[in-house]
Amino acid sequence: MHYVKFLIILVLVSPLFVSCNTNDQHTEQNDTNMDETKQLSTSDQLQPYEIPPVAQQVLDENADVIHQYKAVSLEKDLFIAIEVKSLRQGKEQDIAKKIQKQIQDKLKGKKVNVTSDQKFFIEISKTQENGMNDKEKLKKKLKKWKKLIKDKA
Repeated sequence: MHYVKFLIILVLVSPLFVSCNTNDQHTEQNDTNMDETKQLSTSDQLQPYEIPPVAQQVLDENADVIHQYKAVSLEKDLFIAIEVKSLRQGKEQDIAKKIQKQIQDKLKGKKVNVTSDQKFFIEISKTQENGMNDKEKLKKKLKKWKKLIKDKA
């Protein structure tokens, strides 16, 4: 009788150990992806692609929900495209708004735009990969992106 109870408990508890173990592996992998993205964002030390330290801190605080991000920063504008972790995708717009509010509260001198739209993430990636460093061209791109965000809303 005790043997049967023991087997039942063992069968019910063992999946918990397995799922906890795989979750840790995914977390480590996601942390690695986040670090790689940060390096991509700032590795060239290009001024337009640098993120202000305050914004970096907010993004780091939200690392549990953000998979990766890309940013473009010009004089008075900061444009950040985030990619939310797969379990949080249902609330990605709410997460983007929350992050935008947190950054805007800390950066009084900049107009902050945070979006979870994949199109903008891809656009910023392409812009960085093409090495677009001309501030005037980046201003035009930012103006276009802002207009697209307003049109969606």
